[in-house]
Amino acid sequence: MGITLLGVIVGGYVGYQFSRKVTEEQIRKMAGAKLRAAFAPDLAYFFLLGRDLTDGDMGDALITRQAPAVEEYRVFVPPESQGRYQKAWEHYYEPFRTQNLAIYKNKKEIYRERIEAILKFTELN
Repeated sequence: MGITLLGVIVGGYVGYQFSRKVTEEQIRKMAGAKLRAAFAPDLAYFFLLGRDLTDGDMGDALITRQAPAVEEYRVFVPPESQGRYQKAWEHYYEPFRTQNLAIYKNKKEIYRERIEAILKFTELN
């Protein structure tokens, strides 16, 4: 009887921990998808349609979609990577608040590199 009860307790605990980990992973994946989706319209406009984005266009996206998604995903970035995540984010939005994108010769590649620096944090470890 005692061994059976112990087995039930251990089995329940293992099941609970497994379920919790799966749920946490699903939430992290959803936040990662939101982060990628926050940049998708601008990437499509910039790369697929070949149009130039203005600083004003980028500022709107930055405030309405990108910043909230970056902050939502921040809780899933490991503590040892938080500094790099913040630096990638600041490096991304820096030209939109202090400079004009026109100073860059190859805006598309710089823009892509800066977005990829942020989105790499959503990759599975």
